[in-house]
Amino acid sequence: MKEKKSITIRRNKSGSKADRKHMKRRMLRIDWLLTSLPSSRSLRLLGDPGKLPLIHLFVASQQYIFGFYENSILNSAFTAEYGLLLRLNDKLKQEEKTEIAKTGGLGFSEAIKKSTGSLIDEKLAKNLRVLNNLRNMAAHPSNWVTLFKQLDQNLFLNQKAMENWISKVTKKSKKAITGSLKDELDLEKAKEALERLRAFKDERFGKLPDLEWAAHRSTLKAQTNIVKEYSEGMIRDMILNKDVIKMVNQPSGAAKYIQKRYPYPEELAIKAMEIAYSTIEKLGFLADQ
Repeated sequence: MKEKKSITIRRNKSGSKADRKHMKRRMLRIDWLLTSLPSSRSLRLLGDPGKLPLIHLFVASQQYIFGFYENSILNSAFTAEYGLLLRLNDKLKQEEKTEIAKTGGLGFSEAIKKSTGSLIDEKLAKNLRVLNNLRNMAAHPSNWVTLFKQLDQNLFLNQKAMENWISKVTKKSKKAITGSLKDELDLEKAKEALERLRAFKDERFGKLPDLEWAAHRSTLKAQTNIVKEYSEGMIRDMILNKDVIKMVNQPSGAAKYIQKRYPYPEELAIKAMEIAYSTIEKLGFLADQ
């Protein structure tokens, strides 16, 4: 396991000190995964087709460490899909395979359905459907750009929409929320933090094109739910746990504070790797090595 870590750090000596620091943090965050996989040297010696899912999960881990989150998601999905297909290849009779071929083949969604009840349980199947949606989201530029637009709308202060969403999540009116924070919240600093966030939003998201018209509708619906799920956690922290007070105490760092606390694309990559790992563990690929 030390071999993998030293390789990762050595390859990144050309990056800035800050880049290396972020890479090391990400590497430590998935140490549980790196220590569960065979060594990179072992994976390079393919030999056994059963290594294919493990190779893709290792690649997903490396892409995550480098900060290529959409690529990490894609390789996590490859991990799970390879695992399902290899096990189905052993399980299905030849006539079943012939029938599948006649009807156009077996995609990830169909592989999940085909495996549920025999190779995987419903709980894992549900998580795999989430991974499939994450894969679709990362694979289609229109959906990935729209994700950032949705983050913009839900987290970076389309003010009226944000107020409505905060009230829905906290089950409190704007007046009640203001009342609960007024004695501790410096309004001048809060106003400055808000302006800083808006400036960040305009600089970071304002130049992105609106590609929602081209987004895959079923994936768009799934990612809207994902954004809502993650933004709920942020709102509870900010309002109910009063983390907004910590944020506005240093208004110039408001955007950095949110980025550090709520790195959503990174969280999606972590989620994808966790589901992929659970899949190959359930299917026995780790025990085979």
